[in-house]
Amino acid sequence: MRQRTYQLTFALTVLGVAAVADTPVDLEWFEEYAQGSTLHFERGGDYAGAEQFLDDRRVIWQFPDGTCVPGGWYIEAGAMCFVYAHSTDDPQCWQMLQVGDDIIARLVNAENDTGDIRITRQTNVPLSCGPASGA
Repeated sequence: MRQRTYQLTFALTVLGVAAVADTPVDLEWFEEYAQGSTLHFERGGDYAGAEQFLDDRRVIWQFPDGTCVPGGWYIEAGAMCFVYAHSTDDPQCWQMLQVGDDIIARLVNAENDTGDIRITRQTNVPLSCGPASGA
């Protein structure tokens, strides 16, 4: 009887861990979800910025100070990779994950989740960019 109790406890523990694991979001679904809208993000409880998703996989990223940069995105190896006009760096590739009721973006190859950004709201309101805007 004791052996069965341990097996059941182990099975429930494994199932419980699997149920709360981060689940990758289908990127085709996400593209439809984001297309034509503006997503607002936070990191660690602080406002991180917003991204307006335009036609043809074009985007505008707005920093917390209100300045904006235009860019675009593409899918590579199950991640959304963003390239912005202001940057000469490699693309920023993010894995979109369902975590509980939230959708978060996690940098590909991040050592931990401290850089995660969480979608806090979705609107149909275009960004209003500040004076230093490249958009």
